[in-house]
Amino acid sequence: MMRTFPLMKLAKLAFRNLFRNKRRTGLLLLILAIGSSSLIIVGGFLDDLMVHMREDFIHTQNGHIQVSRMGFVEEGVSSPLDFLIDDFPRLSRLLLEEKHVVQVIPRLKLRGIASAGQSSIAVQLIGVQPSAEASMGEYRHTKKSNASFQIMDGRNLNQDDKSAAVVGGALLKNLFLSVNGSINFLTVRQAGALDGGDYSVVGSFQTFMKSFDERTMMIPLDAAQKILGKADAVNSIFLILDSTDRTDPVLSRIRTLLKEHQLTYEVIPWYQQADYYHQCRSFLDKIFTSVILLMMAIFAFTVSNVMTLVLRERTREFGTMMALGNYRVTIFGMILIEAVFLGALSATLGLMTGYLLSQLISWIGIPMPPPPQGTAGYEAVIALSWPLLAKVALLTVLAPIVGAVIPAIQCTRNSIVRALGYV
Repeated sequence: MMRTFPLMKLAKLAFRNLFRNKRRTGLLLLILAIGSSSLIIVGGFLDDLMVHMREDFIHTQNGHIQVSRMGFVEEGVSSPLDFLIDDFPRLSRLLLEEKHVVQVIPRLKLRGIASAGQSSIAVQLIGVQPSAEASMGEYRHTKKSNASFQIMDGRNLNQDDKSAAVVGGALLKNLFLSVNGSINFLTVRQAGALDGGDYSVVGSFQTFMKSFDERTMMIPLDAAQKILGKADAVNSIFLILDSTDRTDPVLSRIRTLLKEHQLTYEVIPWYQQADYYHQCRSFLDKIFTSVILLMMAIFAFTVSNVMTLVLRERTREFGTMMALGNYRVTIFGMILIEAVFLGALSATLGLMTGYLLSQLISWIGIPMPPPPQGTAGYEAVIALSWPLLAKVALLTVLAPIVGAVIPAIQCTRNSIVRALGYV
C-alpha cells in the first residue's frame, strides 16, 4: 500500500539527514556563507559609492529639489536670463513653511567669458549667498571624508566680499592663474549690452565633478545681481531637505503649496537632472547583477556535485523507502527540503558574517581614488540596505534548491530492485 510522510515529519527527517555527514555539510555551509557574505560586501560597497555620488551631487549641483521658472531646466542652460525669479524673498518664506526643508539656497547663473592675462575660457558665473552655500557644501559622507565643496587654496566667500570670487581649481589651472590673482568676467545682458567686472580670486574650490570645476566661478549674489541691475533676482532656488528619502513626499507638498498660492513654477527633484548618476547606477547595477548570476551558478553547481555524491551513497535507503510504500514524490520532496534547510542555514550564516565584516570594514574605512570624471578621492564604507540583504538571502536559499533538482530527479527514477541492489 502506497503511503507518504506528513510534511512536518518529512521536514524533521530532512533536517536530520542534513547533518548525517557533518564534515560535508559544514563544507557546503562554509562555501555558501562565504559567497553570500562576499556579495553583501560587494553590493554594499557599490551602494555606498552611489550614495556618496548622489549626496555630493545634491549638495553641490542641484539640491534635493530645484524651483525655477517654467522651462528653465530645458532652455535655461543657453539663456538663463530669460528665466529670472524676481520675488525670491517672498518665495523663500513660502518654501520654508514645509517642515522638512532645512535650507533655501538661491543661485543666479550667468554665461560669459572669463579671462586672465592672455587666456580666455567660456564659463558659468554663479551668484551665491556665501553662508548658505557654505552650509550646503559641508556634507561629509563619513567623519573622515572631505566636505562635498572643498576650498583647496585660499578661503571661501563671505558676506562682506564685494568684488571677490572663488574659482574651480581646474579652471584656475587652465587660466594659468593663482589665488590672489585677478580674473575678468564678461557677459551679455538681455538687451544685448556687454557687462561684467574684475574680481579678485580669494580661493579655489573642488567638487566631485571635474566638469563643474573646469567651468565655474562663484561670486556673492549681490555682486551678480549688480551686473544685471536687478536686486533680488535669481534663476533657481535649491531646497535642502533633512533627508534624501523624503524628496518625493516634499516634492508633492511643495507643488501643492505653490498651486494654492497660484504660483506657476517648475519644481524638479534631484534625480531628474542627475544624468551622470543614473548612468553610473545603471552600469554598476548591471555589473552586480552579473556577479549575482555568476555566483548563483557557482552555488548551484557546487551543491549539485556534492548532493549527487551524497544521494548516490543513499540509493539503497531510497530503495527501502519505496519498497515500504513511499511515493517517489515523497523522496523528491525530502531532498528538496534538505536543500531548503541548507540554503536557509547558509543564508543566515552568510548574513551574519556579511554584517559583521561590513561593520568592521566601515569602521576601518576604505581610501578610494577619485571616481571617473571626478576630482576628489573619498573614504568608502559598506552601505547595508534591506533590499540588498533580501536579494542575497533569496539567492543563497534558491541556489541549493536549483542545484538539488537534477540529483533528486535521478534518485527518484531508479527502480526499487536497482536501488536495493545498488553498491
